[in-house]
Amino acid sequence: MGKYVYDETGLKFERKRHSPGKIVRTVLKFFVLSVFLAIVYYVVFALFFNTEEEKRLYSLNRLMEEEYVSIEENMSRLDNVIAGLEARDAEIYSRIFNALPENSGWERRFLFLDALDSLSGTDIIAMTHFSIGDAMKASSRVSERLSMLTSLVSAGMPDSLYAIPSVSPIGDFMVSQTGASTGRKINPFYKIMTEHTGLDMLAYAGDKVRAAAPGTVLKTVRGEKGMGNYVVIDHGNGYETLYAHLAEINVRRGKRVGRGDVIGTVGVSGLSFASHLHYEVHKDGSVVDPVHYFFAGQTPRDYIEMARLSAGTGQSLD
Repeated sequence: MGKYVYDETGLKFERKRHSPGKIVRTVLKFFVLSVFLAIVYYVVFALFFNTEEEKRLYSLNRLMEEEYVSIEENMSRLDNVIAGLEARDAEIYSRIFNALPENSGWERRFLFLDALDSLSGTDIIAMTHFSIGDAMKASSRVSERLSMLTSLVSAGMPDSLYAIPSVSPIGDFMVSQTGASTGRKINPFYKIMTEHTGLDMLAYAGDKVRAAAPGTVLKTVRGEKGMGNYVVIDHGNGYETLYAHLAEINVRRGKRVGRGDVIGTVGVSGLSFASHLHYEVHKDGSVVDPVHYFFAGQTPRDYIEMARLSAGTGQSLD
């Protein structure tokens, strides 16, 4: 409906006419306002409302991120496990054959991870699982060689090899009894990060503790603080083992013990949060991870699981 104005001269109402310029300006104003409102609506819907395709892609991206984190964790564990296996393999071969074994080159199987940006998620997962399978086979081969060498040692190899602490100090030890190993762990009493120098082996109070290899008892200590009652055995060739928080000590300093001889019983002496054996292995005066010295009494699968549990446990029991 048009707009009318009163003409005082002609004493009548006349329709008011707009100039073309004003009409154009009015049309442009409404056009700009419409475009602005359309942009506002789009931004609001884009920020607060996802389409089904966007939801699907978001969910897929989140699953891929979780899978990638899991792959990195598995690779890190395999790195530690296989490196430990090859280090022990090299040490034993060098003592027997005065030469190092051929390097497996297992780490080269993961070189494709350097090109992650150019691979699809499916390819990354498939290639990683394939490489992990190859690494598992490599670790099994190394463990088989170590088992063979252990058999040779038992048959009369030099004492320098037989003295390596390669068995569990607790009989019938199961993977589920594995506690925290070496590294930065939370102390159960002070609730702060401290350096843990051994492996916590969960066991019942009174369970027998046995020497992990032949040797001479270097030290026996009975105390109510720190490690409580503990025994140190010198196995020769730079190897020493320590058994702490014992309830009883059944050996004396200077006594010669054989592999598997009972040296004490599990207890909670000293600063111990629960019944367990704190077991340490030293090589040339340095602390090493005891998990890497169970190769004569564990299958490759159990060894890998023990390494995973011991590394993943963030709190020690002493």
